[in-house]
Amino acid sequence: MTSTPQITFQRDPFTWLSYGMIAYFAYIEAVLGPLMPFLRTELHLNYTMAGVHFSLFALGVVTAGFFADRIAERWGRRVAWWGGGVGMAAGMMLLAMAKVVAFTIAASWAMGFFGGVMFIIVQAAIADHHPLFRTVSLTEANIAASLSVTLEPLFIGLFQQWGLGWRSTLWIIASSFLFVVWRTRHIPITTQLRHHPDTPPAPAGGKMPLAFWLYWLVLFFGVAAEWCVAFWGAEFLQINPELTKTTAVSLMSTFFAAAVLARFFASRLAHRFSATTLLIVTIGLAAIGFLPFWLPTPTVITVGGLFILGFGIANFYPLSLSLAMGIVPHRADVASARITIGTGMAVLLLPLTLGGMADRIGIETAFGTVGVLLAAILVIALLANRKLAAQSA
Repeated sequence: MTSTPQITFQRDPFTWLSYGMIAYFAYIEAVLGPLMPFLRTELHLNYTMAGVHFSLFALGVVTAGFFADRIAERWGRRVAWWGGGVGMAAGMMLLAMAKVVAFTIAASWAMGFFGGVMFIIVQAAIADHHPLFRTVSLTEANIAASLSVTLEPLFIGLFQQWGLGWRSTLWIIASSFLFVVWRTRHIPITTQLRHHPDTPPAPAGGKMPLAFWLYWLVLFFGVAAEWCVAFWGAEFLQINPELTKTTAVSLMSTFFAAAVLARFFASRLAHRFSATTLLIVTIGLAAIGFLPFWLPTPTVITVGGLFILGFGIANFYPLSLSLAMGIVPHRADVASARITIGTGMAVLLLPLTLGGMADRIGIETAFGTVGVLLAAILVIALLANRKLAAQSA
């Protein structure tokens, strides 16, 4: 009697390259926030024009969602992977050189579009490369993204203090990426699902199953909730009379630090528990953290609630992404593209909607929208898990 060899998760050079590409995208996705105060001062922009930059970046990502899978189908994943990354670097360099608002807005869209194409293909390739460990690999990729975003304000602040200027961070990241392209160009890009005994072939083509679209909704509302807190959390904290603006902004690092820790633990727990179970647990944690954060409480409890909220909300994306892509494993490019359309729309629409509500009814009441989003996520996730279980039976 022979025993079947145990398959273990292996981080090969392609895996590490993928993590780096995700971190690269996350850094540029979030770079507009920390550098915007400097850009506003130099170009004399009001808040509306500053907001247009964020909207155009998100619109670029949404546009990429309609074309990335077609680009990969026509020219191959390698072209979409490296072409998107180089295009994103070109957008950064345009932003660094631009002295008029028309070019900075164009650069924002270019970074969103080309970065979105690259991001979609990288996600699909990771899922195909590690079909049995999809949840682990995608969660670890998002750890890299969280670390990248957490370090970003520090780099911009240091470069500004050292007299190098905020533009230097764009030049350094762009040139570093081009160096990575040259050093890793020999690494083959995974172009199709790697077959294992536990992943039998499935027919490609046709409409996406209902379970996929349910997880798509979880992703949409989950990203919306995450970005509403990320965009407006500091403003919300300022309603506490004990907190100054500077302190409120600094305390938001609690939210981002919680995301790094949460994704680390989730990547370990994914070896023992199913993604469906972990998803429900994370939603519960987010709900537990939201109430003490939102309701009038002492500062220490408010900050503790923010940490728990960030710890729960951080894994909505990687867990739901893994589940959605696992439903259609042979259509990873298409699935990643459709998901990116949804998440891009969430970033584009929901934080702006909450801001508009805050102008009318106040930030404290408007922030209750996050609670509504969490309730919707729980209901849809339960339905999605049930549909997936029935589909697998």
